[in-house]
Amino acid sequence: WGHVIVEIKTGQRSGSWPIQTAGQQLALQEEVCCPDAKSWRRLAVILLPNGKYKLDHHTKIMDIAVVKAMFLIHHDKYNRIGG
Repeated sequence: WGHVIVEIKTGQRSGSWPIQTAGQQLALQEEVCCPDAKSWRRLAVILLPNGKYKLDHHTKIMDIAVVKAMFLIHHDKYNRIGG
């Protein structure tokens, strides 16, 4: 697999989880110098009340683009308005 990002979660699945792991992937790619997105896997382990767990794989490449867009918008807003 290469690199794996795992979030431990409880409760109902949230659409924000894949965005969180995508942001972590981008940060780690920069930190460990491994830009190849295909060598990364992202998932959440959902802890269930009965002691079991369920895996939630985050496979959409678009999540990375969404995070990059969020950073770009924040950066642009900060520079236009002046932090």
